[in-house]
Amino acid sequence: MQVPRSRLAAVAVKGRVYAVGGIRDGRDDTNVAQSGAVEEYDPNKDRWVMKAEMPTPRHGHAAVVLRDNVLTMWCRLGNCCYTLLKPCWTNFVHVRTDRLLRHD
Repeated sequence: MQVPRSRLAAVAVKGRVYAVGGIRDGRDDTNVAQSGAVEEYDPNKDRWVMKAEMPTPRHGHAAVVLRDNVLTMWCRLGNCCYTLLKPCWTNFVHVRTDRLLRHD
């Protein structure tokens, strides 16, 4: 990857791998910064390519694929969708109630 980081989310779509967000320089928790970086890996070319950054940098989030789109979810910063056809990010409805470790 071009942007070294940890605590990112990764998904596979149409034979490519997408690495989304994470923490840069997070080896010792003193000089850390959240990243909005998005990279696409093409295994046929064995190459990572930078894509449009997320609107809000984040780490510790989830990413899933839905109809060839990459959705990232993180209750504190809201959710967004990366559309592969455009390619661009779109924010979508924020869950108003914090769901982190909540048991109903």
